[in-house]
Amino acid sequence: MLAKASEHAEWEDFARLRLSEGGDLRKYYPLRADAQSEYEEWKQQQQG
Repeated sequence: MLAKASEHAEWEDFARLRLSEGGDLRKYYPLRADAQSEYEEWKQQQQG
């Protein structure tokens, strides 16, 4: 359950970032399939 909550928090951070950059709310909240690869790429960059 903790891992699921952590993943959700990461996704929320990503969505907020994209929205602050002018992203379309409908694409990032909830995360659509066409934004999933973008999220995965961002997540890799955050890890390192």
